[in-house]
Amino acid sequence: MKISLLATHLFNEPVMLSEGKFDTLMNVYLSRSGVEIDMSGVVNKGESATFITPRGSAIIPVSGTLTHRPTGLNAMSGACSYSGIDAKLDEALANPNVSTIILDINSHGGMVAGAFDQAERIYAARKEKQIIAIVNEAAYSAAFLMASAAHKIIVPRTGGVGSIGVIAQHVDRSEANAKAGIKVTPVFAGEKKTDLSPNQPLSDEAHERLQSSVNESYELFVDTVARFRGMETQLIKDTQAGLYVGAKAVEIGLADEVNSAKAALAALLPRSVQSNKRIGRRAKAITLNH
Repeated sequence: MKISLLATHLFNEPVMLSEGKFDTLMNVYLSRSGVEIDMSGVVNKGESATFITPRGSAIIPVSGTLTHRPTGLNAMSGACSYSGIDAKLDEALANPNVSTIILDINSHGGMVAGAFDQAERIYAARKEKQIIAIVNEAAYSAAFLMASAAHKIIVPRTGGVGSIGVIAQHVDRSEANAKAGIKVTPVFAGEKKTDLSPNQPLSDEAHERLQSSVNESYELFVDTVARFRGMETQLIKDTQAGLYVGAKAVEIGLADEVNSAKAALAALLPRSVQSNKRIGRRAKAITLNH
């Protein structure tokens, strides 16, 4: 499988990722462009399982880059899909022994596709069961959208939330192609078909259309977070997609409590279970360390 599969999630469409994570993924793609990755030895073991505590809490791990559906890249990178989270949410909602759903989040965000529908499902599920988001230790962009749908957001002193923004990039390979002696001749129908082709510079009209798409996703993002958090939309816009850590996140309304992820999760387990090393190791492996 080509690393170019990654490009379908990065270029020419809006994504909700922290700027630092976006740059990292961009660098991975640009450094490996055209390189074949041997997937024959990769086994897709699925995404991290839900852990049910003896006190009736379902802990759903949310880690890595968020994608619409599972792919081979999820198996390699530890990414997490919205459809996978939906399945775990359905399982927890259907379990009569579960009264609280914990979102154990460590993610810098991901794709716009699927993000809003998934967050709305979490928000709707609040009518059925208590939902708490524990930042462990990052909930940025699309991951924060998910966290904002919960009743409560707990953030550690060093944990970060925010990056309520949308970004898209177009890569122009035309000069590199020319230097390499490569000439690409598109044969197409439909005036806008090659608007976002990497083999030509981005025209003013194409740039305007891509910017419009980003703006639409951004407006939906800030409006949705404001509704979930019970805040004015302008207050969300005033964050300017900034990153907020610990107490500062609580101060501006993007989180509700400062506490370590370990302490918040441990509070869900009775002391008798915490003293059991075998179960304790299992809980730690699944929930405390991503």
